Amino acid sequence: MRKLTSFLAAILSFVVCLGGVNPALAQQAPQPASRGITTLYVTPEQQAEGVNVYGNILKYDVAIPNPDLSAMLPENLSDFPAAYQPMLEQGRKNNGTNGSFTEGWFDFQAASAVTPGTNTLFTIDAPLNGRIYTVVAGKPSSQCPLKIEETAIAFFDNVGAAESKANELDANGYLVYVSPSDNLTIKAFSQLFYDQATGKKKTNSACFLVSGATEKVTTDFQQIFPLLPRQLQQPARQAPFQYFPRTGNFIYLVNARKTLKEDTVIRNVDFLVNVISGSLKGKQFKGSFTYNPLLLKGKGQETINVLSAEFNYLSKYTETPNISFTDGNFERLIWVSGKSTERFGFNAGFRREQFGRPEEAFIRNGKDYFAYLNAGTFVDGAGTITYTTR
Repeated sequence: MRKLTSFLAAILSFVVCLGGVNPALAQQAPQPASRGITTLYVTPEQQAEGVNVYGNILKYDVAIPNPDLSAMLPENLSDFPAAYQPMLEQGRKNNGTNGSFTEGWFDFQAASAVTPGTNTLFTIDAPLNGRIYTVVAGKPSSQCPLKIEETAIAFFDNVGAAESKANELDANGYLVYVSPSDNLTIKAFSQLFYDQATGKKKTNSACFLVSGATEKVTTDFQQIFPLLPRQLQQPARQAPFQYFPRTGNFIYLVNARKTLKEDTVIRNVDFLVNVISGSLKGKQFKGSFTYNPLLLKGKGQETINVLSAEFNYLSKYTETPNISFTDGNFERLIWVSGKSTERFGFNAGFRREQFGRPEEAFIRNGKDYFAYLNAGTFVDGAGTITYTTR
């Protein structure tokens, strides 16, 4: 009895993972806002680092690669459905439909894309007061060791369509890991963890762990194509996106979920430019930008696009420049813009040796700076930048 109780506790955590909710938050609203991520990697070492970042640093619940629960499983296949079904029901009651989320983040840059331009990084949001429903399935090329020929991921804005897709994939020989259909989830994990001939639990982990290594990834956004970034909408409407390895035989995938909490929302940063030299000396100019910290891996030098930015200079500018980080810590804004009579740059667009005044020594020493041209397009002066996170 104690062993079965331990199994139920462990499997609940896994079911919660599929639903995108941390067990500690189970008493919140039944359909909590959550974020689902799918990231592709070139090597298993990169995938392992991704699992570490998402699971240990960013505190996501990682669904694929799947956890090894074999030590806690019932010995007999016949006992598995009865143990698993209540957990699915409880997970749905506490956390909403399994596999659903309100925000999706996708990084397909590490793969080779059949449709040019689709191996990119992008985000989607569910319709207002709605959810996105996911089906994730793998088609085995061999059962032991378990090798996945293709991983199929499909997205929908209603449960019925997701259930239909899950049934279609199951009929075509896929293992449906994640979907709103309880019976298919039970079937998939029964096949993974148990020998179908003997009805006994498998003992070789190579035969039941979904490592995330796959020869091909197909992502189907056709039913929700209007939610994608503009440049991806038409390709997504026409056909599913297909990805193959850049090198070697496999793509390495990580799929994870996280309930949205205050510490994972979009960051808002205000900045103030104090002009210290040139014709605008003594003036101040204000601006702001927003960014999503979950685009960061948190190691080494990284540069990402902001989601939005505004700078009230001599004219008002609204663009999406870059920001840089070191080991996850914000470093500087990188932005070159302005019409011909008021060009400016934040840490770019100028050579540091162009600033020879004593008060501009910090620029020559590699520090964060603002610089501007005069109406004749000659270097005029510079300023310091102060950032404040709201």
